[in-house]
Amino acid sequence: MSKSGRVADGNGNGRILYRDFQQARAEERRAALLESLDAPAMDSGYTEFRPHLDLGLPFKPMAVTPNWSDWPLLPDLFPVSFSGAKTNRDSFLVDIGIDRLSTRITDYFDVGLSHDDIAQRYPVIMNGLRHFDARSTRDVLLNRGGPDEDGFIK
Repeated sequence: MSKSGRVADGNGNGRILYRDFQQARAEERRAALLESLDAPAMDSGYTEFRPHLDLGLPFKPMAVTPNWSDWPLLPDLFPVSFSGAKTNRDSFLVDIGIDRLSTRITDYFDVGLSHDDIAQRYPVIMNGLRHFDARSTRDVLLNRGGPDEDGFIK
C-alpha cells in the first residue's frame, strides 16, 4: 500500500511526495495508512518523486531504462484490434462440469419444453438482441435436431 501527496508553496510550485507502507499484514498497513492521515505532509517517511510523463503519470515511483519511450507503442504494433468471438451466452454454453452442460443443452433441444419453459430455466439463452431472435433461432435448431454426444468437449 502506498500514499502519494502534493505539497505546494502557494506560488504554483509543488512537489509530489510518496511513501510506501511495507507492513506484512493488511491490518497493519491499513492502520499505518490511517495514522499517516494525521501526520504532517513533510513527515520523514515521505520521499519526493517525479513521475515519468511518458508512462502516463504513475502513482508510484518506477524504474525504467533511459530508452523506454523509444519502444513502439502497442497501437503502433497492432493498429487494428478485435475482441474475438463473443457469444453473450457463455454462462449457458460453457461449464466446467460436462454433466451440467449436457443437461442444459438437452433441455434446450427438448421439443417438449416451450420457449417460455426454457426462458424460465435459462434466461440468458432466450434473451433476444437487435440482430438475434432467440425464439426463431431455437425453432431452427429444434428442426435441425439435437446435439451429437461427441459435440461435448472437455
